[in-house]
Amino acid sequence: NSDIELYAGEAYCAELSTSCSFGLTTGQIWLGEVTYGLDRTCSGDSDCNQVCSSEVCDINGTKLCQESGMAQSNCCGNGICDFNENIFTCPADECAFECGVTTSCSTLTSTRQSRVSASVPSGLFFNVKALKDLAITKLKVQSGGAGSCVFRIYHRSGDFDGFQSSSQGWTLVVNSTATCQGSDSLTDLPDFSSVVAIDSGSNHSFHVYSPTGNGQAWENSATSVVGDLSSDNSDIELYAGEAYCAELSTSCSFGLTTGQIWLGEVTYGLDRTCSGDSDCNQVCSSEVCDINGTKLCQESGMAQSNCCGNGICDFNENIFTCPADECAFECGVTTSCSTLTSTRQSRVSASVPSGLFFNVKALKDLAITKLKVQSGGAGSCVFRIYHRSGDFDGFQSSSQGWTLVVNSTATCQGSDSLTDLPDFSSVVAIDSGSNHSFHVYSPTGNGQAWENSATSVVGDLSSDNSDIELY
Repeated sequence: NSDIELYAGEAYCAELSTSCSFGLTTGQIWLGEVTYGLDRTCSGDSDCNQVCSSEVCDINGTKLCQESGMAQSNCCGNGICDFNENIFTCPADECAFECGVTTSCSTLTSTRQSRVSASVPSGLFFNVKALKDLAITKLKVQSGGAGSCVFRIYHRSGDFDGFQSSSQGWTLVVNSTATCQGSDSLTDLPDFSSVVAIDSGSNHSFHVYSPTGNGQAWENSATSVVGDLSSDNSDIELYAGEAYCAELSTSCSFGLTTGQIWLGEVTYGLDRTCSGDSDCNQVCSSEVCDINGTKLCQESGMAQSNCCGNGICDFNENIFTCPADECAFECGVTTSCSTLTSTRQSRVSASVPSGLFFNVKALKDLAITKLKVQSGGAGSCVFRIYHRSGDFDGFQSSSQGWTLVVNSTATCQGSDSLTDLPDFSSVVAIDSGSNHSFHVYSPTGNGQAWENSATSVVGDLSSDNSDIELY
């Protein structure tokens, strides 16, 4: 067709091992269907420009969208964690953050000797202040008693004062049962459902509520008032808060005149700290260390050109421009997919284990995702599909360079219908103008069917459209 060409191939009775052809003098035409997707085609620049990259349409060549490699500044809020964003610079795009993976995490524990825990459902509001950009990932609590208990944790930006009896602006990040340890040990609670990122210098508030009487413990300070500093380190400060007997509904304080100090442990992570630029530069971004300010690695926003091969699908890569980084490709999601079917009226299928080698040529950048086959008979069968770059000739009896992408049982439909096989374990990306070869092998006698052409020889065009050619 206009995308891909298939070529007459060679039937073989062995699977990439000893030389074992059938001694046929003409080409054998593989019978089946190729499913493939194209890179984005375009008729003008307006078809190409995405939210966070500058693309142009190569209308003089392949009519494909070409990345310019320069990210625009309007990425935050597009729902994608782009190359120059993280949980601190753009919380809205929910970049991954995990202690021990994204960064190491630290804790700050608030404990006192004198504790009070109400015997009725109760909780505590308290504020924190970030002294550096940080992300809070969980809280542990001290409980008033031991046994089964329930905790719910909410957070909101800014001070809690004025929002104790309203759910407005609060986000629930923990709603869990737990085994409360009593006042002598910390009670572990699950990680937050989404981390709480706080900018350096900003205040944030939490509401830790337990509907069970053995829940949250606090210290009723004899001297501090609400808003006094209660615990701190060089990263974060905790302030005396306010005990409450209702959960973001009616006003229900305990009428205490002093501040109540939350008892528990905060787990948090910082943005990458640095002492010089050498601490910051990553493989695919240009970063500098703001040594005059917060000593954090700062993205410059300019991607370097050495990203391919780092194992990450970066903002200017796709399955075609950098197959090594395994960018996602899925028909109907990444792009729409098409098919090219190769069928004939005259078919031959050997009654012994057999398969077929054949070549394809991509007329556009494309990714082949699966093959359907025509089988010589009906019933249970087994298929293995291999691929390699370039022509198969000279590699029929060697496994060198071949990659297995299907190894599956199937229910063969016989010669009147196509037999469906699973999607490839990894898509096969082929550059426009390049040749690629496939080996479809079945160890069962009712397996791969082919047409033994009376006129064509190996390498003759057998099927095509505007995207692909089969030989």
